[in-house]
Amino acid sequence: MPQSHEYQKALILPSKQGSFILSRTIPKPLHALPNELLVKVHDVALNPADQKIQTLGIMYAEDSKYPIILGLVIAGEVVDVGDKVFFASGVFENEYAV
Repeated sequence: MPQSHEYQKALILPSKQGSFILSRTIPKPLHALPNELLVKVHDVALNPADQKIQTLGIMYAEDSKYPIILGLVIAGEVVDVGDKVFFASGVFENEYAV
């Protein structure tokens, strides 16, 4: 995915049952991949699922590998839509946007 020279913040879990790290060095993507939305995040929150991922090592996808970025609850604005996405517009609120 093409990336800009700008960076964004992310809450990273480096290892199973590790401590959170706030990173400011994650490159911002320029475009969405074919089956994705690119969302300009206005707010993010941690929920009980994030806590279980951190404390118990439970992953939300079988192919997930550490380090992972947490914050499953987001609200923001859709800024780019991949070619294979067939519905999306304006404001985005979703508890499982990963």
